[in-house]
Amino acid sequence: MPWPEVQQRAQSAIAAQVPGLQQSIVAKLPAWDRDRIVSLAQGFSQPLATPIFLRSFDDRLIGSILYGALMFRIYLYIDWEKFAALVQETGAEFAWGTEKAARRARSMLPAVRPPIIGGRLAQIRAEDVTIQISDPNLVQMLFDGVTPKAIIENLVQAARLLKEGSSSLPDPIG
Repeated sequence: MPWPEVQQRAQSAIAAQVPGLQQSIVAKLPAWDRDRIVSLAQGFSQPLATPIFLRSFDDRLIGSILYGALMFRIYLYIDWEKFAALVQETGAEFAWGTEKAARRARSMLPAVRPPIIGGRLAQIRAEDVTIQISDPNLVQMLFDGVTPKAIIENLVQAARLLKEGSSSLPDPIG
């Protein structure tokens, strides 16, 4: 089966499971927008991603992903509605930033720009602190096998530490 057809089938199958994805597909978002389906193969070039051969997969599966029948045929997408539900389970709040905040982020240099997802910034609010979802968070969820729940718990913990201030941190000198 030709690669574009595989990609189209993956897109259709994922869109059938994730209601909000269809809006992003129809919107034809710009290349810098992160609200898109990605191939597992894209993780092979991510410098932060754990190499797939170091993960706890069966050797035959790894071989098939890297060189065989599954090569360029595994696609991933983050369901943001389910992600928001996981955030609420931790007692925090998931929110989308304003359009103004997204425009401000868009004007930043790409190396420091937070990921823009469907024209918005994904945020977690906990302890009156707002934390943006970052590109490394996306890489961890999509390619490193870190669960969204673990990412959320780490971000909520970081918000708590920020709220408490530097007085709660150990003295690095002594």
